[in-house]
Amino acid sequence: MSNFDVHLQTGSERGWEVKKAEEELKSIAESHIFAFSLQRSREKWLTSVFPKFTGKAKKGFKVAPNTSSAPPPHDLQFRGKCEVEIGPHIFPNTTFHEAHYLPIFSNQAPSATSYGGFSTTSFTSSTSEPTIATPALIDQINAAAATNPILASLLQLASAGQATQDQLQMLSVTIRSLAANPIPTSQYSRPNTEPIVTFALPESKKRSDLVITFEESSHIRFIFPRGTAVCERVSGSGHDFDIAVTSYVQLQNNEPIQIATGEEKGASPSKPRMLRMTLHGASESLWDTFNRWIGGEEIIKANKRTLNELKDKQPRKTYLAYRLPEGTTLAQVKVVSNYEYLSMGPISAISCMYSNK
Repeated sequence: MSNFDVHLQTGSERGWEVKKAEEELKSIAESHIFAFSLQRSREKWLTSVFPKFTGKAKKGFKVAPNTSSAPPPHDLQFRGKCEVEIGPHIFPNTTFHEAHYLPIFSNQAPSATSYGGFSTTSFTSSTSEPTIATPALIDQINAAAATNPILASLLQLASAGQATQDQLQMLSVTIRSLAANPIPTSQYSRPNTEPIVTFALPESKKRSDLVITFEESSHIRFIFPRGTAVCERVSGSGHDFDIAVTSYVQLQNNEPIQIATGEEKGASPSKPRMLRMTLHGASESLWDTFNRWIGGEEIIKANKRTLNELKDKQPRKTYLAYRLPEGTTLAQVKVVSNYEYLSMGPISAISCMYSNK
């Protein structure tokens, strides 16, 4: 039986179920709603709240399908590891990476785009896959152009946007041929003079992503979605401190935010929500990463003003029934919570206080 098949009723105020009860209710502890809602919320954070970056479903996990099967070619750079607190949940040893997407030579017909002084042009081909412009390939093209006047001339014409369709096709074939037959760096021809054209690595048009991996579901990497966000140091000093990240963001699954403290919100699940995440024991590298990811100090100041305005526009709250009567719902909740509670990860002290009432 899946715990997601259990329907939980909500009301407009705390304790509404007591006022409306027509039969005897069990205590909060006997009703198991608190443990059940925490377990369900935690599992969703670990599997389906954030957009999936990469990973496969593991036995016992239900992972929501992503819109794309795999991320574009990228370079994944480790930024730090710390404890993360979201609502009542604590996720130890959570890792953060920054995904920088590699530029790709596309196969569309000519559309010149300037990249730092050199203009790359797209090339038409109905059969070949895009060629990834890695630094090694760029070096190989430069080395080949230094000893091949025809290639150097084609690069110059493409850079100036003056190449014909046939010349672009020839250049496309040459680049794909070089990519298919990589040459070790030590074998590059290095003339005493500079090559006529320096074929520079184009910048990727896709912005970098912040990638988060929870220790309990380390087989999946998620993208922390962009939104109106701010970050601030809230405690600590030196190499380890706490960072509070607040973001008004669109999530794939809003239910964990709705049930984060045993409460649900009545608005449409597709609407953006206010998300607060605290990083405990974070490093300077993580602080710098979040600052850059948001856009710097000026953007953060502007976002603070926007978030203050949005606070009053959040959906109205509705509340779970923490006390249940005897019946099917109680039996289902009891079975699921007794089975899952033993494996549930750490929760905050406030959550423990409520669960013991």
